[in-house]
Amino acid sequence: MRILITGASRSGKSTALHRLAKTAMAQQWLAVLLADGKAMELLSYARPDRIVYTEHTIEAFSQALAQLAQQLSQRYSALAASGQRSAAPDAPRTLLIVDEIQIFTRHPVHGKKIRDALTQLAEQSGALGDILILTSQRATGAVPPSVRVNIDTELRMLGAGYFQLIQTGQPKQQGRTDPSDPQLTQSLCPANLLSILGSQTEQLNRPTPITRYEGQSGSGLTHALLTHRDPSCSRRIMLDCRAHTHRSLLIDCLRQCGAEPAEGALITELAQAASLALAAQPTLLLLDNLDCSSLKARDSLHRLLDSAASAAISLQPPKPDCKSDPLASLRRRASLVELRPLSDSEALQLIRRLAPQIDDASALAIVRRADGNPQALVAYAERVITHGEEERHQIESVRRPARWLNIVLMFGVIVVVILIQRNVSNDIAGAVLTGIIVMLMWFLRPRFREATK
Repeated sequence: MRILITGASRSGKSTALHRLAKTAMAQQWLAVLLADGKAMELLSYARPDRIVYTEHTIEAFSQALAQLAQQLSQRYSALAASGQRSAAPDAPRTLLIVDEIQIFTRHPVHGKKIRDALTQLAEQSGALGDILILTSQRATGAVPPSVRVNIDTELRMLGAGYFQLIQTGQPKQQGRTDPSDPQLTQSLCPANLLSILGSQTEQLNRPTPITRYEGQSGSGLTHALLTHRDPSCSRRIMLDCRAHTHRSLLIDCLRQCGAEPAEGALITELAQAASLALAAQPTLLLLDNLDCSSLKARDSLHRLLDSAASAAISLQPPKPDCKSDPLASLRRRASLVELRPLSDSEALQLIRRLAPQIDDASALAIVRRADGNPQALVAYAERVITHGEEERHQIESVRRPARWLNIVLMFGVIVVVILIQRNVSNDIAGAVLTGIIVMLMWFLRPRFREATK
């Protein structure tokens, strides 16, 4: 069995490693080889006849690992002489435990020798029943590719002890290691891994309280989420559905929780992992621009909301002419808070509360420029506080073009098209130029509409 434990710092790797190591140490082994890159976790297992190698004794570790790999041929010869193709369950086996494997495999001098020996053990020790336990924050760049291919058990720590257990030929399992669970005396084998880890099944006993901020563009939806607070939550996770695809949203959620997504994981696996990571500690989940999420992402969003201790979402109200609302299930779950652009007096009050040192002229310039958007008010106020009068003059100098500019621009385009048709003798060239102008106007249309609304 070859076990790889991955996870960010303080995700629960050490707890899981100790439970596996204590169980392994209670068994008899042909040889035991321990290495600790941090020189912290495995030192308690040192004995007069059992050395725990560290970064300072990496040369001795590389020699011991190479010797262990060289013994494989002798052990296979003995196995073949006995007429067996694989070792019996009670046959003498070798135990290798390496914590923070990247410290050893990336060593500039002895790293190659360690990688070669480790690859040989991973590829050839399966039939002998040897057990390899490796830990690292990330497998990529730390564990050699040939070793990763032969890993048959992967324990992905997601934070606060939550994990995903992936075993070859078995369905994926989830749970949480419980350090207070008594260590049971049993053999270290795939069937006993969950009980060895002291896994607990987590149940969601109450629905997640969700606040729904609704309003048109410019009413301060993002600002409402940024200022949303819940004192019962120790962590805030904010995700922008407009800036993410379904997969990237789940990956960003995992990374903000301190977990690292597995390479090539399916979306269902990422959703499951993100759900466990959110439940690792009381989390305030903030979902911005929820109406921009895809239909396929809705189930994952429900799952994330179920795992959070508290949540707030922002989205625009449904269109009056819409017969069916695809976000109806999410709207029903949340209590509504309607938002609208701030009036001039409300905007001035917000500026005075956030930045009382701003003078009246600057405050009025900010109010005119922000159009009642709270987020824009905050941004402009911070810029004026930082840069002073120069920034205020820049804000005042910005003037949106009047609506009649649309008519002038369209008239100019028509005049240009007529001139092209009259002065270009080649009909094909005239048609091409006209097409280019029309396409250019079409691509600039959203920006021009935004500037002149």
